[in-house]
Amino acid sequence: MMSRRSSAVVLLAFVFVSSCGTVAQAPPVAAGAAPSTEDLLRGFQDPPNGARPRVWWHWMNGNITKEGIQLDLEWMHRIGLGGFARALVEARP
Repeated sequence: MMSRRSSAVVLLAFVFVSSCGTVAQAPPVAAGAAPSTEDLLRGFQDPPNGARPRVWWHWMNGNITKEGIQLDLEWMHRIGLGGFARALVEARP
């Protein structure tokens, strides 16, 4: 079972990743009209958050630190990930 502190850290991590930076949205296109080449290029170079890749983030046997979480979140944001699915894994021999 996760401790209150671990739950708080996970919640803060989620809020941090959810609010990292602004996401450029492609300009609206009139119904039935094709988007311009520039719009497509812009959307490809800076896709909306919903189109960005997400990762699995495993926390093995409680081997986590606040500093490590912060570094991981900053890295995820820097490379443009859209989010993560965290798994608390307790491996027993």
